[in-house]
Amino acid sequence: AMVVYVEDLVVKQKKWLEEKIFKEGVAIAQAIPGATVMQLVAYVGFKLRGLPGALVTFTAFALPAFIF
Repeated sequence: AMVVYVEDLVVKQKKWLEEKIFKEGVAIAQAIPGATVMQLVAYVGFKLRGLPGALVTFTAFALPAFIF
């Protein structure tokens, strides 16, 4: 369910990525074992800012759940 919200923010509202690139990221995230949305936000961060962006987005998305 979170993938739809990420798509809405990244593709439609902020226009950070094109829909085709985002869909490729969804396919990659689904192919890798684990939480799809966690890997998807890391992919978005990677596409926007490289490896540091991937690390920051992954951490920022995972940290609140880890703390709780």
